[in-house]
Amino acid sequence: APFEGSLAFVTRQADDFLGGIPGWDWLFPAVASIDDGKHPDEFIAEQVKHAAVTLVVNPIIRMQLACFGATPNQARVATLAGLVRDGANLDEAANRTVTDASLSASSLTNAEFVVHLDQTMWGRIGSGNLAVTRRRRLDQGLSRGALLREVVQERDYRISTAAQVRTSTVWMSMLGRTMPKANLDNWSALDKTDPKALTNLAANLRGSDEYRNRVT
Repeated sequence: APFEGSLAFVTRQADDFLGGIPGWDWLFPAVASIDDGKHPDEFIAEQVKHAAVTLVVNPIIRMQLACFGATPNQARVATLAGLVRDGANLDEAANRTVTDASLSASSLTNAEFVVHLDQTMWGRIGSGNLAVTRRRRLDQGLSRGALLREVVQERDYRISTAAQVRTSTVWMSMLGRTMPKANLDNWSALDKTDPKALTNLAANLRGSDEYRNRVT
């Protein structure tokens, strides 16, 4: 897609991926890297490693995957990321996720909510002891949002969803819409085995009419 120089290009990526330019200490090296020959698609793919993504967007996407068991919804992710960047914490994002009307969590008992998370996260009901412990913690006052934030940060879940998180981040950031499940399944599978998958995804999207129309 055409940009009027490296500054315009990196500024657009900052807006799309990071919620704005993080600072001059990011901007100047970013512009210089493009001027020095870094490929635009490689630059785009690298943005998923920035703290504005890993500490804000990634946990929100994992919460979406855990609660809804489907492709992360771009509008929900963008709204919650905006709230966190404006000063809210991830606990608030988690609470808003579990009270989303489409989840209807309010109709679930605490025990049912624990089972719901296990099924959407792992496709199975978890071990009895762990489920009982989590249900008791909810019964004793732990919020469902706090439990959600806790379970999606567990190492095994972060590893199992890493490819989905990365690929959906690139898609949603560049196109501003939810990634269709077929595309998510395909690209996340590629990302698990091909270190160039994110760069190739960025190239695929950057060369599309949809992206061109969005940025011009």
